[in-house]
Amino acid sequence: MAHPEKNDSQVPEQGRRDDDDIGMKSAAAQDTMSEKHDAEKDVEDGRHPRSAHIDAAVAARIADNVDDFMTLVNEADEANERERGNLAYPAFKDRFGIVAPNGDHVIPASWQNGISGATNVGEIIGLQIAGVVSERWGYRWTIIGALVAVTGFIFFPFFAGNLTVFLVGELFQGMAWGCLPDHDYGFISSGILVGLESRTDVWGYKIPFAVQWVWPIPIAIGTYLAPESPWWCIRKEKRDRAEQSLKRLARSSGFSQREADAAMALMIYTDEMEKQVAAGTTYLDCFKGVNLRRTEIVCMTWLAQTLSGTALGGLSTFFYQQAGISDSDSFKLSWGKDAINFVGTVTSWFVLNKIGRKTLMFSGMSAIFVFLL
Repeated sequence: MAHPEKNDSQVPEQGRRDDDDIGMKSAAAQDTMSEKHDAEKDVEDGRHPRSAHIDAAVAARIADNVDDFMTLVNEADEANERERGNLAYPAFKDRFGIVAPNGDHVIPASWQNGISGATNVGEIIGLQIAGVVSERWGYRWTIIGALVAVTGFIFFPFFAGNLTVFLVGELFQGMAWGCLPDHDYGFISSGILVGLESRTDVWGYKIPFAVQWVWPIPIAIGTYLAPESPWWCIRKEKRDRAEQSLKRLARSSGFSQREADAAMALMIYTDEMEKQVAAGTTYLDCFKGVNLRRTEIVCMTWLAQTLSGTALGGLSTFFYQQAGISDSDSFKLSWGKDAINFVGTVTSWFVLNKIGRKTLMFSGMSAIFVFLL
């Protein structure tokens, strides 16, 4: 399934509000160059800009917020697919399943939906936590904290003696995953399941969970060594640190001091514009006037992700087994499906900016409709 792109924040940036994205470009186009220069000069001199015109950079930051929002959608879909794949695993069914009329061990549908739902709920909670924590302590430490948390929470499913403990573990892991940037490893995890499908002991399902302990340490080290988001530093009035981070992020392109000064002036100006536009707004404003229309669009975009069939796609291995396909072939088919998802994700990187999200989603939905016929 397609995943949104990541930027340097890598954590949902709750500090940036969803400003007026409709009409921003036209307002920015009406600004004369002299007005923009005067506004930037005012900010550098410590004064607020005289006008409330919206710079094009503000629209770019709002687009990043949309990307962060869509991250949650795709992470929830991935979590559904990953966990439901585990629930169809032979070793897992033998350990936690009940005996069906045909003599096979199965995980009750109520538990399958409950475990997947717990992961989704956890990710929503984690997203809210990430917004508060990242705004206070920065994105680097938010990611590192989430990696430490997920390392500890893996113990729940690894040592679970019943489905209740397993469900609680998935809830807590979902909270940690919600604080992390998008993670597209469905193809890799499916490959691990295929490789261990022949194991019938408890290690057949425990090893895939244990593999998750490998990734947090190197990712945490890389995150610690990475520069903090210059946008976060600007919002926290740490301009020297913001300039250092900006130079580190752009050093491969030969960033000059003049370019750094210009970028800093624009970031400061954009931050001031965001503060002015967001002043006095509340969540209730999402349901008033033109904002209500935007809320409807975002909600439908969310629903489209699920209504397109991703929820059923996560149960593909289970459906293959119920159709009489062997466990080995069922997991191989699911692995192939994840490979196609991976190809679609990579393709979207190159197509998205050229045709736009609306066209990409509509064409994708149309293609799914044709395939289902």
